[in-house]
Amino acid sequence: MKFSTLIALVSLGFASAKTSSDFTFSTQEANQLPKGLRRHRRTKAEMKTKLVSEAAAEGPTEEDRKFWDRVLVTQMSIPAPSPTDAPVEETAAPTPCPVIIDVDCVSVDGSESCTDIEAPASGTGDDCIKEVEFSYTVTNVGNEVERIYSLEITRGGATTDITSTFSITDIAPGASALIVQNAQIDVCQGGDSAFDTEAGFVTGPPCDVEVVIACESEAGDECRQLPQAGSPEECLIDITYTYTVTNIGDVDANIVLFTRTRNGEFVNLIGELDGTFLAVSQDTAVEESEEIDRCIQQSFATNTIVAQVPNADLLCEDVGFYP
Repeated sequence: MKFSTLIALVSLGFASAKTSSDFTFSTQEANQLPKGLRRHRRTKAEMKTKLVSEAAAEGPTEEDRKFWDRVLVTQMSIPAPSPTDAPVEETAAPTPCPVIIDVDCVSVDGSESCTDIEAPASGTGDDCIKEVEFSYTVTNVGNEVERIYSLEITRGGATTDITSTFSITDIAPGASALIVQNAQIDVCQGGDSAFDTEAGFVTGPPCDVEVVIACESEAGDECRQLPQAGSPEECLIDITYTYTVTNIGDVDANIVLFTRTRNGEFVNLIGELDGTFLAVSQDTAVEESEEIDRCIQQSFATNTIVAQVPNADLLCEDVGFYP
């Protein structure tokens, strides 16, 4: 199956899935018992059996009668414990997801529902491939703004994450987002279940960060304003990039992606962070140094991408089906 995706927004704002920052400069711009303690002790029933058998054989003595009376009195003076029911722990009902998803499917020309599309009589060939359009309508039925953090589509035994094909979307209470996905379905292979689709999604409150990139030389000069070298020996200098990530949202953030690209070189920086959790208004920074030749005219373009999600207890996961 081949997929292509677009997104239409209905009465809602638009937010980027990832935070991207750019920085460019040019040199031109310069319980068990212990063993051994286990012993068999006669029970009171065993003691009673012994006394009765001895009395039948020898007749009861005065000492026997006194002992027997003590046993009976003792047994009668200890009430049997009344059974009690074990306490039942009440479990709170799961909080319903404040977002619902409706899945629909039609032919690309909109003339018929996918459930009405039939396989050709030949059962083979290009006539088996049908161009269809799946639509996923995500509606916020809650009272707070919700963001779509993930959308995975399962069809024909394969699961495809289409989150990266559209920008993370914030949905206001009562509003909806419509995500449309084109697909080619082989109706001769799947039969009646060829169009069966499961749409799993994750939503939560908006979680936002910003990234600020700074760059300066060892002498403290901003990289965009490096002074000219006084001699060839002063051409090579060290510069330091500082990437500061700040949680500017209203909920705690967890960084799940942090990358840097400069002049085609890609680096994953998430392992350089001092932890990936950022409380509201908290920031964290990563430094990166390199040597450049300021006497050679060249440009250095740096781009960073950061993605984040709120704490798991703020996220909601649910599934929609077609048909």
